[in-house]
Amino acid sequence: MATKFFEAGFTVTLVTRSQLEPASASLEVTREHLSERKSFTLPCEPANLPSPIQRLIVTTKSNQVQQALADVSPRLNAQTKVILLHNGMGTLKAAEEHLSAAQIYSAITTEGAYQQTQPSRQLIYAGQGTTEVGQLGQPMPPAWMHSLLDSSLGFIWHSDIATVQWRKLLINCAINPLTAIHGCRNGELISDPALKAQLRLVVAELEAVANAVGHHRLGENLFDLVEMVATHTQANYSSMQQDVQHQRATEIAYINGYLCEQARLVGVETPMNSGLVAAIKHLEHNYG
Repeated sequence: MATKFFEAGFTVTLVTRSQLEPASASLEVTREHLSERKSFTLPCEPANLPSPIQRLIVTTKSNQVQQALADVSPRLNAQTKVILLHNGMGTLKAAEEHLSAAQIYSAITTEGAYQQTQPSRQLIYAGQGTTEVGQLGQPMPPAWMHSLLDSSLGFIWHSDIATVQWRKLLINCAINPLTAIHGCRNGELISDPALKAQLRLVVAELEAVANAVGHHRLGENLFDLVEMVATHTQANYSSMQQDVQHQRATEIAYINGYLCEQARLVGVETPMNSGLVAAIKHLEHNYG
């Protein structure tokens, strides 16, 4: 995302997790897309600098959003605008502890990239896509965002970002935990009859929750949508599968966990999804 902003002429600074030495105030990144390779020198700085931040895109995983915002909270003020860009839902409340709701925007992206090796700074830009951004209750984009929407960044304003988030949430709820538990690629959930039967049970619960919370259109033919996504990404490993494989903390609390919380509020039972949450937490507990 930083390299795309850099190419579009924006001033970009990466906020690092670790404290940087004065001699390491930049990061060399090589980005590969198809047969094209580009190198970038991106400015970096530690989170604890005193200078205020005007625009912040939080690209951590959902379970790291609260800590990321806490690290830079002294640098956030009434003029700061923050875009939360991650899978799952449920981080808005944590963000509001540091900012007013009017300053927080949500985004969902179909961009795909990964580091080829660790700790290499060589990025494989695996899938060029779009980034839908919006704010609850705001049908039109604010004036400050026009430069993002009018550029080559692939940003699109969505007047109903909650529906976009729920659509992504339901797909992730169906695919991510099952692939993580079974250690399989996305496509195996469709090609393996036993996994497909389990997937149908999970999706049936998701449809019930979507309808109960008012997203009726998302509840219609949800299995067909999940099947299409799993088929389209059949060779891919989900992010949760990768987290479990590499023994990292997962986003389960913000995906199926969030879904189960919303289901309880509307009186829908979710034994399949609750079981998936418990199974993933059990895997995390047994790391090492």
